[in-house]
Amino acid sequence: MWKFDCLEGVVMEAQRFINPQNRWGRLPEHSERRELWVRATTGQECKFIIHRPWLPARKGHRVAVLV
Repeated sequence: MWKFDCLEGVVMEAQRFINPQNRWGRLPEHSERRELWVRATTGQECKFIIHRPWLPARKGHRVAVLV
């Protein structure tokens, strides 16, 4: 059984990256990724990488991350 942890905080930085195609013409596993830096309510900062083309969270938004 997996254990989930919840982290609540504010998005400090949100960046979008597009992965290029491989040299041999194969598409990458994920075409886009988002990197989020979240400052938790306890003061610690965590980095999360999310492989989704759409993410509504932006800098300054309050979020709850389920890990």
